[in-house]
Amino acid sequence: MINHIPAGAPIHPRTTQESRYQNMSEPLVSDALFNEVVETCACFPNPFAIGTGTFCGMDGVCRPRSCEAYYEFGSRNNTGYDAANPVPLECEDIPETERPDVFYSGVVYGCSDTEPERVRQGFTRKCHAQPSGPGTDYTCYDMAAGTDFQPFVNAVADWQASGNECKDNVAEEGFPRYSYDVILESDINAFARIQFLPAHNGTTEFNEDYAQTGPMYSSYKVSPVPDPTPAPTPSPTSEPMTLPPSMARSNTGQVSLIVTLGVALIRWMM
Repeated sequence: MINHIPAGAPIHPRTTQESRYQNMSEPLVSDALFNEVVETCACFPNPFAIGTGTFCGMDGVCRPRSCEAYYEFGSRNNTGYDAANPVPLECEDIPETERPDVFYSGVVYGCSDTEPERVRQGFTRKCHAQPSGPGTDYTCYDMAAGTDFQPFVNAVADWQASGNECKDNVAEEGFPRYSYDVILESDINAFARIQFLPAHNGTTEFNEDYAQTGPMYSSYKVSPVPDPTPAPTPSPTSEPMTLPPSMARSNTGQVSLIVTLGVALIRWMM
């Protein structure tokens, strides 16, 4: 289930969306920076801005969450953005993402358990940049303006009409419900880290405004750039071998020995 984390609490990577990555063994910068300068954030008294559709930027300003805003003001561990040499983020509307091409979804309806199968609403906008040139890749998905959620709503209605129910246990209290999700993923030189946050608090009724603003999947990857392959060195051309006069003749005839490119040709002239 989505954890609703109280203000000031550490973020743990638990979610309704399955994680495929291990935690990083160590952060690349201080925890304070990784947690988006929460000490000075204007989202106080909820510095993590959990479930509000906003986030605390690196400059301490509280902003609505979107790919553009997060790329420029989110944790540098998650974006690679360089304010001194900014690379623009290019965005475009796309058909709704689906598994397995994009594993995570922006809005999910279902139980805390993975069974019965949940209903998912994919993302409809994609942004991309190489913030530090070759070897760095930042990709972000969110919802395009005017996204049509009716197919998702219809799929939920079918799920409900099929008699699907959540298990009768404490973990399923408040389910089934809608979750509006934020996924922050980084993979830096084979050190992977992922965080799951609610863009908004979960609801038992579909909230289109929540679905439209806040859900996001941010992925930053850094890979070593291989050294360029050097051009092959041309093979040297062998010079013909010249024999001294004493070897050029014998009492029984003449021997001519010609050596070119390492291949010997011997002719006997009697």
